[in-house]
Amino acid sequence: MIHKIHKKIRIAVQLGLSVILTFLLTLPTSAALSDSTLDFYNKNGIYYYNSSGANVSCTSGTSQNYSGADILGEQQMAVLTANQPFYESAAEQYGFPWQIIAAIHYKENSLKRSNPSNGQGAYQLYSYTSGGTNANAFLPAGEISDAEFTRQTEIMASILNDIANSENLDLNDSGGIKRLFFRYNGIAQKYIDKGIALGFSQEEARNGEGSVYVMNRYDPERDPTNKASMNPAWPGMYVGDGQWSDTATTTSFGAYVVFESIGGGGSCSGGLTSGGMSYEDAYAFMSEYVNDVVCTDWNIYCTHGSSSGPKGNCVTFVQYFIARYTTVGSITGFGNGRDVVRNLINKNIGFEDGGTIPRAYAIFSVASGSTMCGNAPCGHTGIVLGIDEERGKIYIGQEGYDTPLSWGLTSIEQDLDKYTNGAYTYAYTDSILKL
Repeated sequence: MIHKIHKKIRIAVQLGLSVILTFLLTLPTSAALSDSTLDFYNKNGIYYYNSSGANVSCTSGTSQNYSGADILGEQQMAVLTANQPFYESAAEQYGFPWQIIAAIHYKENSLKRSNPSNGQGAYQLYSYTSGGTNANAFLPAGEISDAEFTRQTEIMASILNDIANSENLDLNDSGGIKRLFFRYNGIAQKYIDKGIALGFSQEEARNGEGSVYVMNRYDPERDPTNKASMNPAWPGMYVGDGQWSDTATTTSFGAYVVFESIGGGGSCSGGLTSGGMSYEDAYAFMSEYVNDVVCTDWNIYCTHGSSSGPKGNCVTFVQYFIARYTTVGSITGFGNGRDVVRNLINKNIGFEDGGTIPRAYAIFSVASGSTMCGNAPCGHTGIVLGIDEERGKIYIGQEGYDTPLSWGLTSIEQDLDKYTNGAYTYAYTDSILKL
């Protein structure tokens, strides 16, 4: 994932039981954080907001596709987590995202640490093993040790690096990653033609936009489970070696869809800053929200306020934040704004009771007295984006009913004492936040 920043960052991180002494990082203007650095952040609870991100579709880390369909179940997510250190170690040698290896492993062998009977190994390395017939064949069939899985994963990373170098691919760019997946599976003219028929350019088509292996179920037009919206040009795929069917489809998710769903590719234009946001970052964060013109991935939150973005009311904004920036994903049963904190804590899915003490990225509820309600006994909810104790200010992310384009931007900075007077309650999100 590429993260660009517009100011120098100095981060000092102390790792008690997590193993870190002190880490200091300074980045020049517009520099990109490396994937190994972002992995370091992720492992050690450092959250970073990319205030220069573009408005794009976001599926990062949700394990779901655009429609909210689950890609990885709970059991597979546990397997992915167990495999992640192997993917990371191999990918870091070449400086590309570990999610590339994971996505291919998912496609080729369902994340299993085992050798199928064809001799092509955990990653189904056909060319490397000459179809499982040469001295490189991965034998015997069956479960493999950690050492063997490490060896095969490192071979896989080396092969991917060779492909990227031979094609001059930028693996920090979505087009380069898509073409890598397309090249790995085997570039076929049929899929290039399909991409063009779908309206993509020749270059985009050569990146695999028409490839079932790469892009199946990425969006409504390329989703065979969404018959009403699927483009008539999408059916058609190879169903065997050299066997093409004009009408065949599959419900399998494409490699790039999997890649994005597990946090790869920078498809989310924002993450979260360690310790909370400054006013400038909070403003950029909320600007992205109110100006977001992509509603596809968050269509269940695109009601009430506007059809061009997930802007509805205070509760739908909190739903949006939870779905996009936590590992919880889409949930229901929020209730009125005044009830949100209590209901989230009662769900026992990672929200912690913060009492009446605000904290960065905590969700708040208040029974009455919000700007929209005046003296009416209604409730309100929102997100604490940052706190400046020295100035006595708190930065709030929130939405007002029927005022979606102004309220979220004009009320970011508030007096801290208003939020510490006991009227507001908080649900902490520390353990479930994601980059």
